[in-house]
Amino acid sequence: MLNLPMEAATAFIMGIVRRDFGAAGLLGMELTALQTVVALITITLFVPCIASVFIIFKERSWKDGALIWGSTWLIAFTVGGT
Repeated sequence: MLNLPMEAATAFIMGIVRRDFGAAGLLGMELTALQTVVALITITLFVPCIASVFIIFKERSWKDGALIWGSTWLIAFTVGGT
């Protein structure tokens, strides 16, 4: 959907752990300019780091937290895919 190499999935997963790890994971990849823009936009809109996710669930109900978390996935990949 994003037209990125499979290795980019690791960068997205690391972005969940810590946001800057996601961007750093893209550093060693040979991406075209368009792929780089798509990856960075998607990581920017992607789920916040795990610490932020825990705070969202703590301050909101589990239902609201899950809705926020799922919505960020949907928005990030929709915008990135577009």
